[in-house]
Amino acid sequence: MSTPIPTSAELEGEHTLVLRWSDGRTLWYALDDLRANCPCAPCNPEPGAPHAPRAAFDGIRLNSLDEVGTYALSLKFSDGHSTGIYTYERLLACGHPPGAVPPPDMPANFEV
Repeated sequence: MSTPIPTSAELEGEHTLVLRWSDGRTLWYALDDLRANCPCAPCNPEPGAPHAPRAAFDGIRLNSLDEVGTYALSLKFSDGHSTGIYTYERLLACGHPPGAVPPPDMPANFEV
C-alpha cells in the first residue's frame, strides 16, 4: 500500500497547519511543534538528542510550504529556517485529529 499524500494545505489561524490527505484524513499541526522538531541535520546534530523546547518557537509562523518530490514537504518558517524536509510518513505520524493539537505549553515531541 502506498503512503497517502497531502491533497490540500491551509492555515487555521496563524499558528496551526491543516493538511488533508489522500486517504481521507485531516490532521492538524501546531507550527511551534513542527519547528521544534525540525528533522534537518543542524537541528539534530546528535542522534537521539532532545529537540529544542516548543516554547523557543512561540509565535512562529509559516511563510511557505513546498513539495519535495513525491515524498515530503519543505516548510519555511518566519524565523528564516527552511532546511527541514518533513516526509509524508513523519507528518502522518505527528499530526493530530481535530481539536487535539496540544497547547503551546505542553511538550509534544515526536519520533518516527
